[in-house]
Amino acid sequence: MSLIKSFFGGQAKANSSETGAIELSDVGHPIIIVDVGCRWGFAERFLGIEDKDKFKIFGFDPDEEECKKLQLEYQHLPEGFVNCIPVALAGFGGRRNLFLTKEPACSSLHLPMKFLADHYPALDCINLDRVVAVDVVSLSEWALKNGLKSVDYIKIDTQGSELEILCGAEDLIATTRCIDIEVEFNPIYEGQSLFGETDTYLRSKGFVLWRLSNLVHYSIDGELLPLNEVNSVCFDTNIRQETDAYGGQLFWADARYVHSDVLKKISLDSRRDRDVLLFKALGMRDVVHHIEKMRLL
Repeated sequence: MSLIKSFFGGQAKANSSETGAIELSDVGHPIIIVDVGCRWGFAERFLGIEDKDKFKIFGFDPDEEECKKLQLEYQHLPEGFVNCIPVALAGFGGRRNLFLTKEPACSSLHLPMKFLADHYPALDCINLDRVVAVDVVSLSEWALKNGLKSVDYIKIDTQGSELEILCGAEDLIATTRCIDIEVEFNPIYEGQSLFGETDTYLRSKGFVLWRLSNLVHYSIDGELLPLNEVNSVCFDTNIRQETDAYGGQLFWADARYVHSDVLKKISLDSRRDRDVLLFKALGMRDVVHHIEKMRLL
């Protein structure tokens, strides 16, 4: 029996017209968290939530054994709060090659770039181990089959296939308020999407870039070369943090996007209250502060 049937009750609807997205003001509907690429654990940041019955968390990873392991780790939590789904997500359903790497967390639907694996010590982890064929499905297809009508928050870290997974969840993105996504500025895998493409797509869907963090640089042969400059991060006019700069090319970072509607002054208190609940759970105090300030304007 589908996991979702026990969460939301009844049989999944047969077509999209019967499973139209919930009204965004429906605060009675569980807040849905989706983590795509959940190896090593994904629910820890939500364990402090007091009203766990108001949330449903889904983690996706194609490794069935990893999902079983994680589900056991979360078995002490309320039933249905955390759910590990052994499914490979892509832009659309079918059969794809999964390139398994020396470090399993670096496995991808895209072939790792051998030159980087051979000459950049920090990227030794992407050395190809073997290739297996797997069934893939889009997030929208999976959601429709299982009766899931909306997603409030999406995190994606899938080593280069992030944008196609977003494109395969286009109808769900209409209900999404925040997206955390790994972005690459230079390719590590063959044919992967880069930051500019992802940024353009998300902005076309109404999202704005909120933050870039964990900017990762790599050097050929891994030689650490100090530079005669500093990197700085500024927060308003109050704090400027500087760190020593080292050589290397910027390859990837973590990007956080927030839907522009979250940041606007809106009339629906129920929608605003739902957003506050979500962003508090995410630990995003700055967004909660912004929402509360807009409430007073």
